[in-house]
Amino acid sequence: CSSDLGIMKLIFEYDIPSLEGEKIAGLSTVYTVYGMGDIIVSTSFNKVSERIPEIPRMGMQMQLPVEYHNLTWYGRGPHENYNDRYTAAEVGLYESSVADQYVPYIRPQENGYKTETRWLTLTDDEGNGLLVTGRPLISFAALHLLHDDFESPGKLSGYRRDAKSANVHTSDISPRDLVKLNIDLGQMGVGGDNSWGAMTHPQYRFTEQKYSYSFRLRPIGGDDDVIRLARQVF
Repeated sequence: CSSDLGIMKLIFEYDIPSLEGEKIAGLSTVYTVYGMGDIIVSTSFNKVSERIPEIPRMGMQMQLPVEYHNLTWYGRGPHENYNDRYTAAEVGLYESSVADQYVPYIRPQENGYKTETRWLTLTDDEGNGLLVTGRPLISFAALHLLHDDFESPGKLSGYRRDAKSANVHTSDISPRDLVKLNIDLGQMGVGGDNSWGAMTHPQYRFTEQKYSYSFRLRPIGGDDDVIRLARQVF
C-alpha cells in the first residue's frame, strides 16, 4: 500500500493452488485510487503450471444494490453477444434495464453477455450510480442473478433418474435483491458450430500463459456528463 499526492495504490497478490496445494497460477490486482473518487483497477493472471490448459474467463465480479438497475452501455448490442457470436451485434449506445438482460434459456446457463464495451453505467432512478470505463475495451454482464443460480449438479449430457428434481429449470430462476456485475477482459466463445458439442475455435479460447487488463470505476450523479467523463484519460 502506498500513497502520493492524493493517490493511493493498493496491491493484492494471490497464489492459486491446485487441490493438492501446489501453486498453479498467480493473480495480481492493483487498485489506484484518486482523490476525486476514481479507481483504476489493473489485474494480471500468470499460469505457472501446465495443469491449467486454459481458463474459461478472465475477469472480475462485484455486487451492487438492486436500486442500480438502469443500464446504459457503449459497445456491442442490444442483444447478448460473445466473442465468437457478435457480428450481428453492432457497436452503439444502448439503454436498458438489468432485468431485461436475462435470457431465459430452457436449460439455465450463462446469458446476457456483452463484448467490446467502451463504457457502461448502472444508476438508480435519480441518475446516481457507477461508471465503468474500459482501457480500452471490456466485456460485461449485469444481472439480478448469480452464476450459481444457473448451475445443475453433475453432468447434464447423460440420463439421470433424479433429473426432474435435481436439475435447475427456468421455473427455478428468481431475481435476487442485487445487481451482479461482471467486468471482464472476456470469456471463451460459445462454440457448437455443428449445432451441438463442437469445441470453441482456438482463437476464441483463453489458452495463453499470461493475461492482463484494466478498467476505471467512478461514482456519478444525475447531473454528470457521462460521455465527457468516459472520455477522460488517466
